Amino acid sequence: MKKLLLSVIIGLAASGSFAQMSQGALMLGGNFDFNLRSGNKISTTSLSVAPTAGIFLVENMGIGASIGFNTISSKSNGTSLGSSSNFFISPFTRYYFSGNAFGQFDIPINLSSTDYDFGSKLKVGYDLFLTDNVAIEPSLYAGFYFGTNPNSNNLNDNMKYQFLSTGIDVTLQIFLNR
Repeated sequence: MKKLLLSVIIGLAASGSFAQMSQGALMLGGNFDFNLRSGNKISTTSLSVAPTAGIFLVENMGIGASIGFNTISSKSNGTSLGSSSNFFISPFTRYYFSGNAFGQFDIPINLSSTDYDFGSKLKVGYDLFLTDNVAIEPSLYAGFYFGTNPNSNNLNDNMKYQFLSTGIDVTLQIFLNR
């Protein structure tokens, strides 16, 4: 089974067309993320949905944005530690630097101000084209987020939290007029 899966992945990567993006090409897609984490007697559940659209202004370089919603809740020994939900917009720029390989820089901005206010996210990935216009994009990312604590009564608590997030992302993209 492992050999079959590896053969399919190599075949898709080798036979897929290169991601040469022409000026004016459109990118439509999105991301759905469901995450369960546990450790040190704390469990966290999160859900995120983010449709994405972009346009290539010049060959191989485009801009766009994701608009999405995420929610997160945490429990310790069955007792709720709290939850938050927010809407966000994340403008980005993407550049294809070698065949189907790309780099992307996002600036996520929280529109609800319950978790973080804004941040930055760097992502590198590869388009595995299933057809001439449809690709699955595995990528690695690192993001840095910071903001203020809206529930604090202490003026010294402003800009108190910052966090780094790293992970693996898989998205589905449709490319038009490429």
